[in-house]
Amino acid sequence: MKARILTALALCGAFVACGNPESIRSRLGGASGSTGMAGATNLAGNTGLGGDAGTPGVAGDTSAQAGTGGDPGTGGISATGGTGGTPTAGTGGTPTAGAGGTPTAGAGGMPTGGTGGTPTAGTGGASAGGAGGTPTGGTGGTPTGGTGGKAGAGGAGGTGGVPVGGGPSIKVDSGSLTAMGVWGADMYFAPTPGNTITHANTIDVSKVTNPAPAAIYQNGRSGTNFTYTVPGYKASSMHTVRLHFCETYFPPTTATAGAGARVCSVTINGNAVLPNYDIFVKAGGKNIAVAEQFVLAADATGQYVMTFVRSADSCLVAGIEID
Repeated sequence: MKARILTALALCGAFVACGNPESIRSRLGGASGSTGMAGATNLAGNTGLGGDAGTPGVAGDTSAQAGTGGDPGTGGISATGGTGGTPTAGTGGTPTAGAGGTPTAGAGGMPTGGTGGTPTAGTGGASAGGAGGTPTGGTGGTPTGGTGGKAGAGGAGGTGGVPVGGGPSIKVDSGSLTAMGVWGADMYFAPTPGNTITHANTIDVSKVTNPAPAAIYQNGRSGTNFTYTVPGYKASSMHTVRLHFCETYFPPTTATAGAGARVCSVTINGNAVLPNYDIFVKAGGKNIAVAEQFVLAADATGQYVMTFVRSADSCLVAGIEID
């Protein structure tokens, strides 16, 4: 017996230190090792740790049974997530329309001096959000007829005009010694006998209203200075004077210019009716008839005095009419 105890102690020292008397007894008997203590259960929320394994028992004399492992610890309590709150949409406010303004009708104007008053439409009231008021037209005033004005006094009689007529109607073929129908031979001129020209050219009379016969334009009185004095009219009486012209000489050749070759100034009773007159330029060419017309009064002695003064070459006139 003693020998067995010594043997067991020797085995205990060889493997592990003995923890308690029960261990000693087990090792002595060769029984199974003690069951390990279960690990402590962790608090809720933490994961439990496994219990430490029990110390295996020491084999007995014949065979030692393996110690039973400790029980595993219980798992900790799982954490639970909180529940989110449910959002609720806010309710929108209810809009309220503004009330429309109350329109007021404009008052009709009062008539003055017989004229009806002018009505003015009332302005609709301003509203916020609502429709503006409807304006109502003002009532027109009642017009009263004005009193008619007095009749105006009659105007004074007009002053008598300048007498017309009272003298001969003449047609003079300037530069001709013989009459041609109603056109008389040349007369009333000075100085005498003066100068004349005759060119039997074909004359274009298309530019003259109521022209003289073409033959009248083929003759002409010429000179550096000459006059016509036609008498027999009432003093200051008004008449129409027509002067007929035709350039039948310039230019004598195509190498000579027609414009500016013959320039003359004409006055009637002191009135400068044709200053620096160029027949060729005014007619638009050679052998083309042209007429100039004036309405003038006879002088104080009942005459028409026509003066021709040259500026270039000699003056020229083909016929004279006074009506």
